[in-house]
Amino acid sequence: MASEEKQLPKTVKIKGSYCRNYNAIHHAQFHRNQLDLVKGVDKTKLKIPEVAMQKWEGEVNEEVDLNEKAARSVHTKALLEKDEERDKLLTHLFGIIRFNHYSPV
Repeated sequence: MASEEKQLPKTVKIKGSYCRNYNAIHHAQFHRNQLDLVKGVDKTKLKIPEVAMQKWEGEVNEEVDLNEKAARSVHTKALLEKDEERDKLLTHLFGIIRFNHYSPV
């Protein structure tokens, strides 16, 4: 049985996205996808130290956590604004009820 040897090209062109600016969420998603692609390849062929891979994964996870915290703070601010608006409406409604309680009609 003859062994089959595959010839790999020296360079590979990666299809680009033509995106010049990434927001934080897209940036984290891009790095997560790249990390998953690199993890899927045989580590001996890439010759990337395990320490570098762990550091990269840690930084990607940290970026994802920061994005989640930022999203929560944006939602929290919006919820506090809605809460204040609701309080004003309820105060107005109860004022109308209190006023009409004494109405002779």
